[in-house]
Amino acid sequence: MFELAKSLTQKLQQGISIIETVEILRELLRYFHVSPAQFSGTWHPYGFLVIKLYTAEESGTTLRLHIWPKEARTRQIPDWPVHSHPWLIHSRILCGTITNMIYEVEENNPKSSCRLYTVKYSNNLSILEATDIKVSCEIASSESYILGQDYIVNSKQYHVTNVQENIFASTIVLTTKPTDKLPNVVGEFGYKQTYCFERRICEPHILKLLIEQLESNLK
Repeated sequence: MFELAKSLTQKLQQGISIIETVEILRELLRYFHVSPAQFSGTWHPYGFLVIKLYTAEESGTTLRLHIWPKEARTRQIPDWPVHSHPWLIHSRILCGTITNMIYEVEENNPKSSCRLYTVKYSNNLSILEATDIKVSCEIASSESYILGQDYIVNSKQYHVTNVQENIFASTIVLTTKPTDKLPNVVGEFGYKQTYCFERRICEPHILKLLIEQLESNLK
């Protein structure tokens, strides 16, 4: 499994086709049925499943599988979707339709009711801590992507990724080594100073079901 995941990471960086991507991923997922203990998934606060497949020690690049179940998705409360990352994200659509929205966020806007929260991680917790930085937040672009298409979210760029309800979707994702800057979430004034969201471990039978659904949707 390790060598296949490493190979897929390298080939994605080289720009392989969606056909080859799916072929390697299918082979990789066969290992789940042989040795499921090698796979684990956690629920992201925005309602999708994250399965980490590989991390390159030299570069810090990670390979992840993201899955949006068709069923109801549990999201963080308060649900503030506009956020940034301290790493570049390169996503390729495996199935379903993904809409990625880019936002312009400007700091020190005295008339705004929005404020930045920084995000820190502790074990399986995402910890949002309020800052005193007022920001304006306006959508700059919105584009939807389907099977085989790629999209990139640059480091420090604010975005929202949406998958409509009752749609099963999945992406294979490369992320670069994070910078020293913390990720941010655009929240609001009038809320608590700190929020902690648990990144719950996906139960084995749910993980099995979602991987089987992914396999049946891969084309």
